Amino acid sequence: MISPNLNITNFEEKMERVKDYFNTLVKVKPEQSAQVLNGNQKNGSGVYIFSEIMNDTERFLYVGQAESVFARLAEHCAIKNHQKANFAYMLTVKSTGLKPIPYSPNSTKESMFRDDRFVTEFNKIIARIKLMNYRWIEVNDKLEKNLLEIYAAVILETEFNDFA
Repeated sequence: MISPNLNITNFEEKMERVKDYFNTLVKVKPEQSAQVLNGNQKNGSGVYIFSEIMNDTERFLYVGQAESVFARLAEHCAIKNHQKANFAYMLTVKSTGLKPIPYSPNSTKESMFRDDRFVTEFNKIIARIKLMNYRWIEVNDKLEKNLLEIYAAVILETEFNDFA
């Protein structure tokens, strides 16, 4: 039996705001990631989407969230700091077919970057990310930001979000 003290109404109100945020987010005019990095954009806490146009259709690839969306975008586009370029790492793993061995000392990202094929492809992927569409909205409430990231990834069926 559910305790009568649970605040289900509060959650339902947050989810209504999340749905509104989502509708706003997908309507934001996307910009090329590299142009966003080079522009004078307002920085803030929020949720962002990477997408590409394929066969005249926008394909949503990844939804993320950050306290500083532009600092996080810079990390996604950084060749030198590959430890924080998680989206690029996931794209490279898929593109190369090279996979870390689970439960092995050699399964770390660092070991993948010892493979020249992986490094070459990773650098190409970073260039690809810089050409991708990028949109974001400001969301300051931490719970709403987390919920929006999950909600958007599920609704948009993004290939590179993994909440497991």
